[in-house]
Amino acid sequence: MTMIAPVAAKIIRSLSEWKFKAATELTISTGAITATQASHTVDTESDAASDDLDTVNGIAENEFVIMRPANDARTVVFKHGTGNLECVGNSDVTLDDGH
Repeated sequence: MTMIAPVAAKIIRSLSEWKFKAATELTISTGAITATQASHTVDTESDAASDDLDTVNGIAENEFVIMRPANDARTVVFKHGTGNLECVGNSDVTLDDGH
């Protein structure tokens, strides 16, 4: 059995109480999008099968934003070290599943 430290349990409870506006769709345009709220779906430019995302504008340092693909049939690739993106693990992150 895994025990969750009291502080971690408190954080998890507070996250479950967050209320986000419904996700709005952002479409990649020449490698960039501009976030306008805390939750977005991201779609490829011209509904291409795959598209690279190099820059996300509109986010301040330490701001929390949730992004997921707009369509499971299209792949969005967050490009590590390109534009203003630095991804966890120092490698690209692929969004291809809406879950």
